[in-house]
Amino acid sequence: MRGVHSPRGAVGCLGGRPRGVAGDSDVVRAQVARGLAGESGEFVLQFGDADFTCRYRPMQALDGTIIGVSGLAQDMSAL
Repeated sequence: MRGVHSPRGAVGCLGGRPRGVAGDSDVVRAQVARGLAGESGEFVLQFGDADFTCRYRPMQALDGTIIGVSGLAQDMSAL
């Protein structure tokens, strides 16, 4: 996958934590915090020479308690 500069490669990023995939990014950290606060959202992240559209949403237990954040990033630079 073009644009993924993780030492683990594109497949190694699947299921990874944001910091392990995107590094220590203030943008990613802020968006994860918003997800943990119950918000869903979308943002663009420049990662190396690629632009990724990133979407996230909170994950909730059956009782509505937020237990994490689920996210997806798509490389838009090749489109």
